[in-house]
Amino acid sequence: MLRMMSHFLGKEVLRAGLIRYMKRHQYGSVMQDDLWTALTEVAHENGVLDPKTSVKAIMDPWISQTGYPVLDVKKNSDGLITVSQRMFEPERKSSDEAAKNESSLWPIPITYTTGELADFSNTKPQKWLTGRGSLAIPDLKAEDGQWIVFNLQVAALYRVNYYEENWELLRKALETEESKKKIHPLNRKQIFEDALAFGWSRDLDYKFVFSLCACLRDEADYLPLSGAYSSLRRIDLILRRTPNYGYFKSYMRKLTNPIISRSGSLVDAPVEAQAIKKQNLMADIASRYSIGNYVKQSLDLFSKWYNNENPDSINPIPKNILRQISCTAVKNGGDEEWDFLWERYLNSDSASEKSSILSALTCSRKVWTLKRYLDWSIDEFSRIPPQDSVHIFEAVAENEVGFEVAKDFFEERIPDIFTYHGADNAIMGRYIQVVADQMTSIKEYNEIKALTEKFDEYFKVSKPAVERALDTIDSNVKWHAAHYVKIPQYLAPSLRTL
Repeated sequence: MLRMMSHFLGKEVLRAGLIRYMKRHQYGSVMQDDLWTALTEVAHENGVLDPKTSVKAIMDPWISQTGYPVLDVKKNSDGLITVSQRMFEPERKSSDEAAKNESSLWPIPITYTTGELADFSNTKPQKWLTGRGSLAIPDLKAEDGQWIVFNLQVAALYRVNYYEENWELLRKALETEESKKKIHPLNRKQIFEDALAFGWSRDLDYKFVFSLCACLRDEADYLPLSGAYSSLRRIDLILRRTPNYGYFKSYMRKLTNPIISRSGSLVDAPVEAQAIKKQNLMADIASRYSIGNYVKQSLDLFSKWYNNENPDSINPIPKNILRQISCTAVKNGGDEEWDFLWERYLNSDSASEKSSILSALTCSRKVWTLKRYLDWSIDEFSRIPPQDSVHIFEAVAENEVGFEVAKDFFEERIPDIFTYHGADNAIMGRYIQVVADQMTSIKEYNEIKALTEKFDEYFKVSKPAVERALDTIDSNVKWHAAHYVKIPQYLAPSLRTL
């Protein structure tokens, strides 16, 4: 929200407004409206806000309402662009629920550019959309072959759904290096994220969505890659225990193999923050899908560490990818690798190293090892901190052979988990959400509902989280019913061309 205000007010006005607010109320109590008043005064003095408009009128709907809007962009037969808003709904609602959500409105700052101008620098609102109806933008004409992008640099918290022709123009623009670079990385990120969200909500055909994501093959910037991968990961999770996961895994391997190949050696040590994040992301993807020569590089590096006479003080593995390389070693190794890492964990005094090792130990493909590790995660004598227990549980559940292990552990040890974390701790909700993320059937929904009712005393503090978990399963069930059997059909065109 602060970022959105900094864009429509400007950084200097926002700073001056905050200073006025703090000086005016430095020794007194305050209310939210006191901040809005100070910001409005400075905005009016500097002419950046209409005199009839206040910061309160803009910000209150964003803060007080649940959810966030979608900006629907349409083009009429004359090429005139109009925009309208609605609440984003991940899945289709009943008529009563839809009617309720129609009452939600937001003051939306409208910014836009075209393929011809490609000016993403001006993030001050060119218009405001405040009502339910359509807003015409007469100065924006959709010329033939020219894409349009709204919400420049993602200055406000809303998704953008374009008319079909513009989605296709954006896809073509993202296919080539020259045209892709004309679109700001933040907006490339939003294009991928929005398309995947609209695929889930059935506003876009998944066949098109996956063909759009195929453009990531030649992407070099961290932001678009991270946004798309994060969104694709949800599909990965709900397909993982199904026969059609093979199609999706093949798609992901073909899509990301050239990106990984361009990423260089694992021993390279990037300096810039974005480069470090990108190397970390590439290692994540390569580890999950066993891409390129990543496995060989990882095993070679791990072997050097393993065979070192003093592994607690000399480690050739870059710190930022220690987790991924160790995970690959554990996944492809045996008890020796696991025990070696556990010993390094016990001997380490580095919090980040210990965290990386704890995560890597969940990558074993041996069920008995994972079961033992989960038992240790709630054993007060194991030297695993309580705050890391749920992270271990989540990582085991995301292991390709670990979901049933994690689910059984949770169902059988609910009282023990509750006791270990303390009676007033709402962490039980995090455990149940981890399990819910991969559930896709009515049977599983009913199992979790019955389980939480049976152990109601352990979930009293976590009631909201239980409801969210059940909503997640319900959403997954609906997605599975609408899309699962079509996955081969959705992916076939991209698998042929990637």
